[in-house]
Amino acid sequence: MSNQKLFHLVLTAGMIMGIIGISDSTGSSPSSSGMTLRKASVIVFLVLTLLLEAYQTFTLVMAERLEDPKTRTQNLGDTIGARHRAIIFGAIAGLLLVREIYLVSTISSTIKQNKEETWYPLVALPKLMCVVLYALPGIIPPTPSSCDSLP
Repeated sequence: MSNQKLFHLVLTAGMIMGIIGISDSTGSSPSSSGMTLRKASVIVFLVLTLLLEAYQTFTLVMAERLEDPKTRTQNLGDTIGARHRAIIFGAIAGLLLVREIYLVSTISSTIKQNKEETWYPLVALPKLMCVVLYALPGIIPPTPSSCDSLP
């Protein structure tokens, strides 16, 4: 099994645990198993964020530091995403870590977790900023097949 398939399998398991946990813990008779599943789901997402996102970003930064900037510009183009890819992915990894750490630290109290004063800057804003950073031109390189079809 490849690493990507394993990642997708663990991600799917975390999502299923989260959905079942939220359903069980917010129903007419909340159960402790629902809260346990919800906690396990958040911890799975934190581990995936730490292991994959942070590790892959670190690997990308190290690889780009070793590569000649002129060669990188020729291969990737001159967009902001192509020029500053490592920094942008580092920012995305940091924002996702902030979000997951907050969710794990407040997991035992949904009242604390849903407090607007902390939820918006520590959960919603980092996620929105990640979406904006991913939308920058050139951050996702074109696939080889799409490059062949361009005139």
